[in-house]
Amino acid sequence: MCGATVRVKRFCGISRNDSHGEPSPRFRACVCIGIRAFRCRLWHALGIHLGIVTNGEVRFQEPKIKQLSIGRYLSTVVISEAVQVQKPDPRIFVHALAELGCAALHTWFVGDDPINDVLGAAAVRLRPIWLTGVQPWSPEHPAPRWQIAALGDLLTMVEHPNNAT
Repeated sequence: MCGATVRVKRFCGISRNDSHGEPSPRFRACVCIGIRAFRCRLWHALGIHLGIVTNGEVRFQEPKIKQLSIGRYLSTVVISEAVQVQKPDPRIFVHALAELGCAALHTWFVGDDPINDVLGAAAVRLRPIWLTGVQPWSPEHPAPRWQIAALGDLLTMVEHPNNAT
């Protein structure tokens, strides 16, 4: 697997928003395939390229990522304001892939938003993995093939990729 691109997620089940309408930094502390920096370190050590693709403003997203102390494990951070395109637009995913140096078919994208993350990633042939339990899946779209209940579940997928197809 070339890489896994994910976005900032939830932490400890906290779902309150900050004053800017964004999930609070504590809520969004679950990043880059792992719940804590040690997971990032583990996957980084396995040679997996990690990245973040997130909608939002640079002035809000960068401090959240810095607070997590995971920057050294990331091959790319793509913030929509900086590239002037938002998920689910395919161009933001293509931009992240170019920065990772990975082919879409060999890259996983984990997200909790059915439209922006899962369908957006699928549109450019990334392997979309839906993080369930955060936002409901709309019955108007076919259920996603790959689903996880927690980001830690990705370790099993990484260790046994043939069972995750």
